Amino acid sequence: MMPLDNGQQLEELNQLMEALCENYLTQSQAQRLEQLVRDDPRLLKYYLNYISLHGNLHWDTALASEVLVPEKPYHTSAANAARKTVFAISAALVACLLIAAVFIFDGLWNNDPVDPIRNIADGMTTPAEIERSNRPLGHQPGASRLVERNSDSLPDHMLLQKPSPSVPGREDDQPKHVANENSTNLVDKQPIENDPSTGASDEVVVAFIDEQISQSIDEAGIQSSPLADDSEWLRRTCLDISGRIPPIDVVEDFLADTSPNKRRKLVDHLLDDPSYVRNFTTVWTNLLIGQSDSNQVNRAALQKFLHRSFAQNRSWSEMVHDMIAAEGDVEKNGAANFLVAHLNNQAVPATAITARVFLGTQMQCTQCHDHPFNDWKQNQFWEFNSFFAQTETRRFDKVDPETKRRVRSTRLVNEAEGGPVYYENRKGEMNVAFPIYGSHEISEDADVNRRQELARLMLRDEDRQVARAMVNRTWSHFFGYGFTSPVDDMGPHNPPTHPDLLERLTAEFVHNGYDHKQLIRWIVHSQPYQLSSRFNTTNQHDNPAFGYSPLFSRMYVKQMTAEQLYDSVMVATRAKDDSDVDWYRAERDRHRWLQQFVQSYETEENDEASTFNGTITQALMLMNGELTDEALDVSGETYLRELITERSPLKTKVEKIALAALGRQPTQRELVAVTSVIQQMQATNPTERQKAIAIGLQDLFWAFLNSNEFVHIY
Repeated sequence: MMPLDNGQQLEELNQLMEALCENYLTQSQAQRLEQLVRDDPRLLKYYLNYISLHGNLHWDTALASEVLVPEKPYHTSAANAARKTVFAISAALVACLLIAAVFIFDGLWNNDPVDPIRNIADGMTTPAEIERSNRPLGHQPGASRLVERNSDSLPDHMLLQKPSPSVPGREDDQPKHVANENSTNLVDKQPIENDPSTGASDEVVVAFIDEQISQSIDEAGIQSSPLADDSEWLRRTCLDISGRIPPIDVVEDFLADTSPNKRRKLVDHLLDDPSYVRNFTTVWTNLLIGQSDSNQVNRAALQKFLHRSFAQNRSWSEMVHDMIAAEGDVEKNGAANFLVAHLNNQAVPATAITARVFLGTQMQCTQCHDHPFNDWKQNQFWEFNSFFAQTETRRFDKVDPETKRRVRSTRLVNEAEGGPVYYENRKGEMNVAFPIYGSHEISEDADVNRRQELARLMLRDEDRQVARAMVNRTWSHFFGYGFTSPVDDMGPHNPPTHPDLLERLTAEFVHNGYDHKQLIRWIVHSQPYQLSSRFNTTNQHDNPAFGYSPLFSRMYVKQMTAEQLYDSVMVATRAKDDSDVDWYRAERDRHRWLQQFVQSYETEENDEASTFNGTITQALMLMNGELTDEALDVSGETYLRELITERSPLKTKVEKIALAALGRQPTQRELVAVTSVIQQMQATNPTERQKAIAIGLQDLFWAFLNSNEFVHIY
């Protein structure tokens, strides 16, 4: 991306953003700020990075200054004189980091993104180099959804769709207290009337998905990619549903099956298999509490709650209710571990993560100031936060029934406390916040269980935001991108790419009792999911990784998660027992292996950093780590040893390695290369022909496991 021509604009933007964050931005300045970021997507990207950094570094601003509260406040404040010093140090640190960010982000402007898939093993179409230097400014990475549809610089098929107008809903529940008429909903989404088509058959829902996606593709004037062949589709579907590549026997059976409905049968089989339960238990454990460990959180207990719930196909609404309203010992009630993990720092992380994960709403920035581009206000963050004001964690001693030793445990409790919470705005003024969700204010009396009320309000049928967020996240799980980007930042400032489809799937999901498996069936059986990741000359720019809005004219390539990679190596090489009999022990082993890549931070959302995805650490681990050494050990009980010792032609052994690792037959080029290498080794030492075959096959397996084709989902 070309550097800015006029540094005065950047300087002006910095001054306006400082005024915004310090809460002295005037109306005329706000209009100028909006004009700057709307006119230049590069300034918008810089602005968004600035605001994101501001939010991450200022998560405790409201807590780090001396708080003045009534003589007998309802809600206990942790403020003290030492916070003056903390605030001064924090302010100085933030100032230095923000100045540094100016140079960092300015340097990043000149770096174009790189397509994550290059030089995939022979047999896959290698993506052509996209000529980014000739792209219009609006197509640059980070181009915002704020770009107007009448922009002359953008092709029509790359412009975002506008959301369809919401249908006014009905108000069934009368709140105990009527909210202020000027208050704004936490999620600016009008309730939906029941669509007369809701409750349609699976075929009708899938046909609606196909119709909506096809319509957007036709309007863009492009062509979809061809259907994925059986090898590509099988591997992708197993990774998305089961969290691992298919075992070689499944690959061989599926490729040999000639029945016309074999894909539908496979999806039903995968959804009934324990691997589906294990995979989504892992996915949601990481989303709820992260990958790092905490001495207060019982990770295994949360996994048991999720594992049991997915195995029973419990309603997603019931699972959310259990986690929001949970109480008790974290070991006995696994659902309680979600909030226990995030109640630090006056429940600020719990507030932000609950909204982001269950409502698809990022509101962490509003804890310090009003949102500049939508109606979310600072008071809304603290009104939502007040629902957690009664919640505390308590440590206690208990006797381990197995070891008979005393151990420390944690209990999630609700204190009988009433009243509002207090927060400080950027002007240093104290404000009060009562428990309000959207337009519904509940009583602040001590005898009202606020979290139970919150769970009830979040899951009201006419709201549907919990369902909408789950539909968006599930779609993103299978396609790599949701209807919004980020997937957990829904709102009027970030309209969905396919609003009618999102609303229809939300309505059907609710009508079907928040059935997770049913939602997966609709998505996986749809035409867009059947498409290949190979693009054609018309849809090569349908690539959200370069800042485009997804049209879903092809399958987008995704990188395996660390868990998927670990499990897939185990499946391909049979280095460990693949049974689910002792899943919890296997889960502990995998989790310990993953800890070398994860570092946690106590930010406003208890963020984590990973050194795994796409890093040198990952590459070195795959090439020389203990996992690969164990998987390819010819002296152990591995699949490689089985192949080396069996009586079969070399060509057959190479084919089986390719099927086990990549889910496809080897190419002619791969066969010739392996045969040539082994023949050269045998010619060098004719007395050890079998050893040469073993070394050659081991090297081939190693090369496949370290290829881009193996570590990506395409």
